[in-house]
Amino acid sequence: MSNTTAERHKRIDEAKKIWHSGDHAFHRGEYKVALRLYVAAHHLVTDHPSMHRAAHERLVEVHRELGMWSAWARDNALLVTAPVGSFRVISLFARAGRIFSRAQTR
Repeated sequence: MSNTTAERHKRIDEAKKIWHSGDHAFHRGEYKVALRLYVAAHHLVTDHPSMHRAAHERLVEVHRELGMWSAWARDNALLVTAPVGSFRVISLFARAGRIFSRAQTR
C-alpha cells in the first residue's frame, strides 16, 4: 500500500470515528455540535467519492434541522447528481489539490 493510500485509509478511519460522534450529537438534538463534527469529517474525505457522498447524506439532515437552506440545497444538488458522477469529479480535483499542496511543502 502506497503512502498516499495509507494516508487516505487513515483519514477515512478518522472520519468514521468523527461521524460516529456526530451521529450521537445529532440524535441528542445537538445539531450545531453535529454540524461541526460532520464538517470536520467531510474535509477528510473529499477525495473519496463514496465517503464524500456519505458526508453529504449526513450534512443534508443537519442543515435541514438548523434551517441552513442554502447548504441544504447544495447538499441535495450533489446527492441528486451523484449518479452522473458529481462526487467522482470533485474527488479528482480534491486529489489534485492534495498532491499539489504536498509537493509545495516538500
